[in-house]
Amino acid sequence: MVNSIDDLIQYFKLNLSHKNLDQIQKLLDNSNNKSSDDIKDFLLWAKNTKNIKVVSQDIPSHILKESILHDIKVECRGPDDKIYDSNAEIRARIARGNTILEINNNGTKNYKLIIYALRKFTGGLGDEDDIDRKSGEWKNYFLKDYSSVTSVISLQKENGEAAHLSCVWKDNEFAICAGSKNVHIIFKNKEDLLNYSEQRYSYAKLIGLAVLRHLEKLKPDLRTLFLSFLVQFNLTVIFEILNPETQHVEDLSYLKEPLLKFITFTSNTIEFKPQSLCSMTPDCALELGNLFELSCVKMEFVDKNGIENHLLNIRKDHGYEGVVLYFLDSENNVIGLLKKKTTWYIILRAIREKLRHHISPKNTETISDLENRIKKRLTEIKKWIGFDDEDYERWLKTSVEFINWFDKKYHENLISKDDFQNKFPVLWTRYLNETNSTDKIKINISKSVLTDTHIDEISRELKSVAI
Repeated sequence: MVNSIDDLIQYFKLNLSHKNLDQIQKLLDNSNNKSSDDIKDFLLWAKNTKNIKVVSQDIPSHILKESILHDIKVECRGPDDKIYDSNAEIRARIARGNTILEINNNGTKNYKLIIYALRKFTGGLGDEDDIDRKSGEWKNYFLKDYSSVTSVISLQKENGEAAHLSCVWKDNEFAICAGSKNVHIIFKNKEDLLNYSEQRYSYAKLIGLAVLRHLEKLKPDLRTLFLSFLVQFNLTVIFEILNPETQHVEDLSYLKEPLLKFITFTSNTIEFKPQSLCSMTPDCALELGNLFELSCVKMEFVDKNGIENHLLNIRKDHGYEGVVLYFLDSENNVIGLLKKKTTWYIILRAIREKLRHHISPKNTETISDLENRIKKRLTEIKKWIGFDDEDYERWLKTSVEFINWFDKKYHENLISKDDFQNKFPVLWTRYLNETNSTDKIKINISKSVLTDTHIDEISRELKSVAI
């Protein structure tokens, strides 16, 4: 049975810190669903708007009778940044995960926004995986002027894939909605996942299995509290899923199965001029995540006067992707999000992408050509970030040695294309071990010659604001 709001409030009073209880009450006040007609209008707008695609699927009748799930996304060739960058309306309305549940109740169609994830946010030079950004573009993704910022919280960015969770209470039981950025499914148990056999559902099913594994580990009362919280407060849970079978840059070989890393909550409420990008502050969200025994990302409070040092330290760090900065106003609204990635990640990803081109069937270039492409890219990265010549030479030496090691083993059929596509970090670690090499290259970035304009912009903006 779903817990009542009073039961949930009582539970939070007993288990949450006092400073976060006010946010729960504020969340409750703002959790009222938009009318079914409002959600229907949003769906119609999406269907009739250029560069927006709606994919509709019938839900198997034994899961939910006479129901349809509508996934909404930006559609374009290549990265979707160009659409978000140029269209303020799409930035405001389309999150990175939008799903509407349509239910036919005795001839009357009802519409519910069941997934409404984080809105698009960005980074600076080197902080985007698919494009190179211009100075200042990140400000377009803030809800308010930077002068409204009163505090900053840094969350570690996991190197996986976006994953979402929500649920509804229907026919006296919970129906779970989970999925990746653009594809979601409805289910109640593991057997229900078998109904989604098409290839497009593969990652959504993987996420669904990870959700069910977590729910099975919870004590029954806590499981009911968690799902009831999502239903009564009308929330989407934002995760990153780490999958040891599809690794990107960080080595996930320590995992035996996919792991959901909890980040935050968002409200399933359409606000075309939202006050906040999240349902609550990151520290409140992570306290709730710990209550529900979720595996949470790392968090750090950032002092305004230390923002430049914090960002520089991230650039110099090793072994992980980076961080996302959450910018808060005086009312605890998250008014902006910003990526900042480690140099280690930026360089390894650049190597991976150059190798991807090198082993493609259409490639006619030699290994010498690849070395030149790597050298050119590292020169660009050095210019963005501002590390010194010695760092550049060490990274160039390591990169060139790796691609030659890889090329030799690849053409000897000791490394497969699947190894490269899904286990690049494992290959990188193997190379380091076999050649007794290291990628723990100390990065030296002098503030006096700081060329990372993104860091410089942020630190100047924050110093001009009285936090």
